[in-house]
Order: sequence, then C-alpha cells, then structure tokens
Amino acid sequence: GWPLFLVTLVAIGAGWGWRVLSPEAPYTEAAAYDNADWQKALVLMTDGLNTVPANNTFHKSEYTAYNFLSRGLLGTTNAAAAELEQDQRTLDVCERIKASGIRVYSVLLMENSSRAKDLMRQCASDPSLYFESPSAADLEKVFQAVAQDLSKLRLSK
Repeated sequence: GWPLFLVTLVAIGAGWGWRVLSPEAPYTEAAAYDNADWQKALVLMTDGLNTVPANNTFHKSEYTAYNFLSRGLLGTTNAAAAELEQDQRTLDVCERIKASGIRVYSVLLMENSSRAKDLMRQCASDPSLYFESPSAADLEKVFQAVAQDLSKLRLSK
C-alpha cells in the first residue's frame, strides 16, 4: 500500500471555520457581524503543528492544499521554512477572525511541542480560552469550559 502522511494545515481549517460564521459567500446564512443578538464563536481544535511531508521525490513532497513543495507556493521549497510560513499564515488568519468579532477558543489536541502550544495560545482570543488536551478523554472537560464561558457571555448581555 501507499505510505500514510499526516498533513496539518491549521490556517486552512481556521479559514473554513471563519467562512461558516461569516454572512458572506460561500455560506450566507450567518448573522451579521454587528448583530447584537449573536456572539460568534469558533473552536479551533488541532494538533497545532503545520506540516509539510517532505520526501526525496521530484516534487520534494506529497501533494497538499499548497500543491507540491517544489512549486514554491509557500515562498520556499524547504519543508522547515514552509512549516514556519504556514505558522505565520495561521497567526494571520486567527488575527483576522478575532478582529471580525469572533471569539476564538483554541484546543491543542494530544501535542506537547512548544511551537504548537505557542501557536495555538496566540490564536485564542484570550489566554484563558486556550486549552491543552493531552488525551481524547479530557475533551469533555474542555467543551464544558467552552460552554460555561459562552453561557456567561450570554447572561451578562
């Protein structure tokens, strides 16, 4: 069989989450950003490690949403530099989501690298909205905390 490569592209996932919450196309059902009756929230759950599965083929990588690494669509053909570029893109999209008024909760799932922790902590709207979940069993507690935070926001308005 084919080798299995796990690819994480956090900025793309966050961007699609944002699109669902946006009143603009391609999904137009969401309330307007300035609608006082709504508090928009996004839960970004990931291992937090943007990855480029490099290899020794002609294309220098497996095919991803950014095409092959050799095409330089991330501004480089080096896998480590491409991962850092993806981290910056993740930070950029998180800042834009937060600037639109969406409350961002970030959940780091089963990952302990400082790079992933820093990235996901910065994505959250507030450090208190960043959660580390070392196991799937801990997710229930994380989502209870998110629900409690959202209910406090609703009650305070």
